Amino acid sequence: MKETKNKNISYAEMDLSSLKSVRDFANSLSNLPPLYAVVCNAGVQFVDHTHYSKEGFEETFAVNHLSHFSSSELIT
Repeated sequence: MKETKNKNISYAEMDLSSLKSVRDFANSLSNLPPLYAVVCNAGVQFVDHTHYSKEGFEETFAVNHLSHFSSSELIT
């Protein structure tokens, strides 16, 4: 807000490795005007060993694919 001088900026946190967090975020948008675009620009890749999300999915797959489809399904 300071940099843009726009007071109509807000944010909400979302953990893309948690489908519950993605669903909670998408549901929180119901009180806002319609969205005309959503930019999904997040990704991870773990090379040390296999990581799992809270729901038990391989975490790279959960963050890079499942979370984006879950959020778009709930927003539309």
